[in-house]
Amino acid sequence: MSLVIHRRSEQQELALANRAIKPRVYPGQQAGGALVAWLNDKSDDGSWLADSQQSSRKAVERVLEDTTIVCREYAKFSTEPEFYAAVKNGEIPASFWEARERWNRTMADFAHIPTIEPFNFYEGKRIAWSLAEHSPVGLIGMQLDWIVELIQEDALLKVRKCQLCANWYFARFEPQEFCSNLCRGKNHSRSDAFRQRRRKYMREYYRSKNPRGTELDPAARAEFVGTGPAHSEPHNE
Repeated sequence: MSLVIHRRSEQQELALANRAIKPRVYPGQQAGGALVAWLNDKSDDGSWLADSQQSSRKAVERVLEDTTIVCREYAKFSTEPEFYAAVKNGEIPASFWEARERWNRTMADFAHIPTIEPFNFYEGKRIAWSLAEHSPVGLIGMQLDWIVELIQEDALLKVRKCQLCANWYFARFEPQEFCSNLCRGKNHSRSDAFRQRRRKYMREYYRSKNPRGTELDPAARAEFVGTGPAHSEPHNE
């Protein structure tokens, strides 16, 4: 029985090397990352420009919230007949129709003209759409472009607000609920289940360190097992 050794070609080796070096890009990540970075930019130097950006940010957040409501409702159905069957049965909430009406009203002023620009051309977008000068939403045109691109790439619902710190983030995975491992860990440490496990662990640890029944004073023991002042929840003033 002969042993056959398959050798990779130089092109295959290069392809594998590039695959290992090049980070994975998720659908909508480019537009979502840009939108999230802009929404989280809370810099304020007191100038009129900062005030204008804050006002623009609120306007974009309102559009994003309406878009999320609409896309989330559409995502519940696989086909148009399924959607309209739900409409007939009265299963579509009023918030959907209100959000869709606001979204369509805002985008009615979203007038674009096609242009050919070097940056877009060499990025693979042969035609770039620029807002017309008379558009009422010109100040937030780029941000609305990102939202539209996210809808087209079926990635709008990946732009979310962290449940702990309220920062915006782009979710790479569907179950993701927090912007970072730090926020996820902090939220977990506040849960009743985590506290119960911690108290149980500390009680067992305390017993292992005091096999002869040597008692600490009550305040020190409470602190040791995680029920003292240092481990209690801060009170709102």
